[in-house]
Amino acid sequence: YYFSAFNHVWGWAGWRKTWEIYDFTLQNKNEKDFEKNLHYYFDDMNEIRFWKIMFKKMKYRMIDTWDYQLTISLWLNKALSIIPNTNLVQNIGFDANATHTKKTNLRITEYKGDFILPLKHPDKIVQNKEADIAHILHYEKRHITTFDYYRKVFKLKVKTIIKKQL
Repeated sequence: YYFSAFNHVWGWAGWRKTWEIYDFTLQNKNEKDFEKNLHYYFDDMNEIRFWKIMFKKMKYRMIDTWDYQLTISLWLNKALSIIPNTNLVQNIGFDANATHTKKTNLRITEYKGDFILPLKHPDKIVQNKEADIAHILHYEKRHITTFDYYRKVFKLKVKTIIKKQL
């Protein structure tokens, strides 16, 4: 296993402390503090831009989910997650009856999980940035240009203004 900035929410466990800092609405969370903490975790401006947009989307309730707020709450507290080096679960909730995952993702649903024993403990409790970069590039497959960032921020501002007018 390794220590990561990311908390994966399929097949996970948490401590009471995690839920004590969780803020679903993010109303008491400051965007400037969040951006400062993003630099603690990430060197890549594309990743920072992505999460700044996600912060706005969560704060203005533009996506129906709870897990991004958990990530944001953890990062505002400079928390790390423990991630196994291999997937330990099989995801079965991808179908028309699911709450959020209606499309089948064969790459995820066909995986049956694996064992991790014996455990090899990391030498230090620090973010494994190399593993996190690999996660971003190979799993998330995201890249956001400066133009994309400002286009998305503009769209968010317009939607926010419209919501306030209604």
